[in-house]
Amino acid sequence: MRIEAIIATIWIFTTYTRTVMYFYVSVVVFSNIFNIKDFRPFTTALGMIMVFYSLIVFPTVPSSGEFNKNIWLFYASRFWSGHAFIIVYHR
Repeated sequence: MRIEAIIATIWIFTTYTRTVMYFYVSVVVFSNIFNIKDFRPFTTALGMIMVFYSLIVFPTVPSSGEFNKNIWLFYASRFWSGHAFIIVYHR
């Protein structure tokens, strides 16, 4: 039995599900900010904007790895330290 194939399938499924959920939430929040009832007209436009933005931010795979190694830890640590503060001091 090839456990690598099972793990890869689970990883791909969860990455896809997470990306779809983030995109859905961003479209709904965008439509709520501008007080628009129907969010469906924005899905195509925001999808194209996200694709073009991702190509600008990470033009190559090594640049993505460089970002993750040098910048992401410091960027994410600000949010996680705030979450830890809330969890510890919440009564």
